[in-house]
Amino acid sequence: MATVKDGATTGTVGQGLRLETLRLAIASSYPGGFSWRGQVQNIGWQAWTSGNQIGTVGQGLRLESFQLKLTGDLAAHYSVQYRAHVQNIGWQGWVSDGQTAGTVGQSLRIEAVQIRLVPKP
Repeated sequence: MATVKDGATTGTVGQGLRLETLRLAIASSYPGGFSWRGQVQNIGWQAWTSGNQIGTVGQGLRLESFQLKLTGDLAAHYSVQYRAHVQNIGWQGWVSDGQTAGTVGQSLRIEAVQIRLVPKP
């Protein structure tokens, strides 16, 4: 899929298709980055990583949930907010800073995701 930014939707809505992999890059003038992990069908929670990808490639396994948090000075200046469009549920509410988007233990696929950085007051 094409690259999206600033809270735009990646994935599909209303097509019944699963997300298998998420890739993320954050551009900021502040030092720091992000850490995240995915919960994948038949695998469970993956280890926390600062790499740009979670999920699987070429295995046909659905991403069911994920957690994302900022690190370094970036975390002192911004909060990361994100939400998932989930099979049979639709768009969930926004969560932030390490909370879980998606579902755990329900075998439901994430179909789309939105992610945004919000400046801290």
